This record gives sequence, structure tokens and C-alpha cells, in this order.
Amino acid sequence: MSKLEEELKVFSVEVEEKKKNADAKAEVVGKEKATVEAESSKANIEAEKCNKIKVEVEEESSKVQADLD
Repeated sequence: MSKLEEELKVFSVEVEEKKKNADAKAEVVGKEKATVEAESSKANIEAEKCNKIKVEVEEESSKVQADLD
């Protein structure tokens, strides 16, 4: 029984160490995810601005072409 208890203690220590490593990695991933979400939001705003400019340019181009015709 003593040998089994010792093995269990060693296993418990290993599990705790792996848990700490996993928690640290999860924290890093969480921070990176927040950064990606923020950058994605910025990119979406820029995409909306670009689409608005595209529509305006297409409208102006149509007007100019109509004038030329």
C-alpha cells in the first residue's frame, strides 16, 4: 500500500504541474484571442468604409459615363 501511495503522490504532483502549464497556456491564448477580436473589429470597420467608397465611386463613374454617352 505504501508504494501505491507514493506513486499516487508523484502522479498528483505531475498532474498539478501539467495543470499549471495548461492554465498558463490558456491565459496566453485568451489574450491572443482578445487581440485577434480587436483587430478583426478594426478590419471590419475598414471594410465597411471601403465598401462605402466603392459604392460612391461606382455611382460617380456611372454618372460620368452617362454624361460622356
